[in-house]
Amino acid sequence: QALAAVERTGESWCLAELHRLNAEIQLVQLRTVEAEETLMLAIEVARAQSAKLFELRSACSLAHLRYHHGRPDEANSALLPVYEWFSEGFDSEDLREAKSVLDLIG
Repeated sequence: QALAAVERTGESWCLAELHRLNAEIQLVQLRTVEAEETLMLAIEVARAQSAKLFELRSACSLAHLRYHHGRPDEANSALLPVYEWFSEGFDSEDLREAKSVLDLIG
């Protein structure tokens, strides 16, 4: 419904985050392939909007998914470049979470 509202109203500032949340629902439903595709779409949308925080959140979710499916190199390459873009705010919840995932990946 939220995605339909974005299409109806043209208020697309939260579109990347809505895609990320949709991917999280897909993961709970064990629709892993769809979730990965949706997360990649979320990252693409965030990049197009220069929405680095939403890009970070989506990259963090994608890295987590890939790591837990035995793809640590792909996990790292999804998250590390986005994380390294930031130069401040490392005490924020989003950046702490990203750092935690990067530490998990190794």
